[in-house]
Amino acid sequence: MKKLIASIFFVTTFLLTAQEGSNYTIKGTPADVAVDAKNISMGESFVAYSNSINSFFENSAAVSDNNLAFFYNYRYHGWNSTLEDMNYFNTGASVSAPFGKFAFSYNKFSSGDISFSNDNNSYELTRTLISFIFAKNLFDNLTIGFGLKFFNSSTTSSSIESGNTVSNTPTLIDLGILYEIKELVNSPTYKDKLSFGLSVQNFGTEMEETNSAYPDVVMKNELTKFVRVGFAYETKMVIGEKIRVNTDFTITGEYYRLLNPGSGEESNVDYWGTGAELKLFNIIAFRAGVVVQPTQSILYERGKLNWRYGAGLNYPFNVWGLPLSIYFDYAYIPIPSDDLEINYFNDSSSKVRSNLYAFSFGMRYNGRFF
Repeated sequence: MKKLIASIFFVTTFLLTAQEGSNYTIKGTPADVAVDAKNISMGESFVAYSNSINSFFENSAAVSDNNLAFFYNYRYHGWNSTLEDMNYFNTGASVSAPFGKFAFSYNKFSSGDISFSNDNNSYELTRTLISFIFAKNLFDNLTIGFGLKFFNSSTTSSSIESGNTVSNTPTLIDLGILYEIKELVNSPTYKDKLSFGLSVQNFGTEMEETNSAYPDVVMKNELTKFVRVGFAYETKMVIGEKIRVNTDFTITGEYYRLLNPGSGEESNVDYWGTGAELKLFNIIAFRAGVVVQPTQSILYERGKLNWRYGAGLNYPFNVWGLPLSIYFDYAYIPIPSDDLEINYFNDSSSKVRSNLYAFSFGMRYNGRFF
């Protein structure tokens, strides 16, 4: 019975013994987990970087300058064979107009259908986030952004004893600023841009959950509230004389702080990330980054450099006279070796994987609309 209750607690994140009015900060939702493969492989540090279609995830002012863009991102999170269908994904679009830039995304986390060898029941946790973003250039080098987001969570179970959990729809607000200094160095073979970003995220109403097995208990939880600050330095170079190679190099860095830690986590609030990208011929890119987190988890060793790696392909159709490009990005996410032999579910058939992954693809169109 204790195993069953522990499993239910893990999957549903609903504390059945809690009293009405209790608060808990929920992490690992679509409101705080990066899904874009490029961002993941560069240390999840895009608060000041707007050259990725999904950069507005960390800063609502960082909507890309593409006239029209579409994206799809998928992050596999099945770190344990018991949880092999667990994943995050998001999809969306952005468009630039004379009066501002708009973006939309639909984000979803799914645990997949989870069952345990010592329990005949199955469970599934689903969380969704819908985001509407508006960004406006106040000056040539200063952009502000506003985000309006709607969150929802639900759990279904085949067990009458554990019941189904549903939440209300919290409304969240993001605010962001992006400041760019262009052409610190400007020569025929070298151009650059230095950017600084600041954002606050997920301020709004509380999440309230009820469970069909305990209808009189209302669990009030908070989603993670962050303040983020960081930089991005981008260069475009032409290397070589006889054979000229167009080379782009980017480095990003970010610090973000959790503003509403749960009880006992008041010191676990400081997060860091940094990454770099080398792109050749505007076609192939190589990336690496690190993430430092204040808590221990299956993906992160507390206080240590957790490495991420990635690569990307971009095909510009402008060689055919079309203002269009398509891209594919991949991220490799190692799991700390110390966790590989841990039996998290006391289940002999449950094994921890050595790595996870994410991939993204999308399209950019820079033809004229307005």
